[in-house]
Amino acid sequence: DAMLDGMQDSGTELYSSLLGRFITRNDLYALQDWGEWWCSGATVWGKWTQNEELDGGLIQGKNMDGEIDLRKTTVNDLLIFANEPSDTTKAKWIGLNWPGFIGEYNGMNQYGVTAVTHAGNSPANWEPTDFYTVPLIYREVMERAHSISEAIEIIFSYKSSAGGPGIMGEIINMASPYFEDREGHPAVIFEGDSYGGIVRYPDDVPPSDPYTILVTNTFFKYKGGETSSPCKM
Repeated sequence: DAMLDGMQDSGTELYSSLLGRFITRNDLYALQDWGEWWCSGATVWGKWTQNEELDGGLIQGKNMDGEIDLRKTTVNDLLIFANEPSDTTKAKWIGLNWPGFIGEYNGMNQYGVTAVTHAGNSPANWEPTDFYTVPLIYREVMERAHSISEAIEIIFSYKSSAGGPGIMGEIINMASPYFEDREGHPAVIFEGDSYGGIVRYPDDVPPSDPYTILVTNTFFKYKGGETSSPCKM
């Protein structure tokens, strides 16, 4: 409601000639389910960032390769959103999104946990009605996760009756600060769809490197819920 109020206060025309009515709260919810097609990214740390400036720290990057919307809003109008929830039990976080978007596609919270998403080209299961909008799941990750393991738990907690947390294929690159004495991987990839999901670690798929993980819109470990799902296995 606050988003609609802000749009109205700014003088934005809320009437859509295409829809033949004024934009509603439900339209904003629909806007949150946005496919990040053709994006690609990489995360590196350790020996690949060993220099005076970075001292082995983690670097995470993503290309917004898709530009799937006609006006290229997702690449030409990116904004840095600073979110400070009124509920003090939730984490502060920043997101690189665009006007009208209240979910999360590219973000980092105050604990250094990042969630950078890429759409997966997997067929959807349209039968269940208990799916939750994926960008709002990632917003939950930003507000609640203190670590990568907690982020994974949050994603799997939104499993639908079909078995997966999202309607379409989803591939999310999650990372946290890297320290040599910290156990576990500082970056992982969640690969999933309507039917299930799995976590891919840096050394899971050859050729592998313990200090690198790459991501695009293709599953490399998860086989997909249907035999027709594209897969690199």
